[in-house]
Amino acid sequence: MSLKHALLGILSLEPMTGYEVKRFFDSSVQHFWNAELSQIYPTLKSLEESGFVDMRVEVQQNRPNRKIYAITDDGRAEFERWFRAPQPPADLRDPFLIKVFFGT
Repeated sequence: MSLKHALLGILSLEPMTGYEVKRFFDSSVQHFWNAELSQIYPTLKSLEESGFVDMRVEVQQNRPNRKIYAITDDGRAEFERWFRAPQPPADLRDPFLIKVFFGT
């Protein structure tokens, strides 16, 4: 999975700020895919440049403006293409799972 596609999937749920995307990440897919804000913001910018997301600025009083990202039709098509593409089996090597196997 690429971070790009994870972000498109998250933004397909609803428009969000980068911070909200990170919060969603941490409360859901973090258990099997991790991303930091230092990765999320550049990827959102790249998705915007590719036409997969739109960004609008929400002006706030006495607070920094918020950048809200929303998936575009092209972004949905890209996510669907990736989602439906066959995924090769993962080469899973996990010492913890070996311990679980021999512990039973």
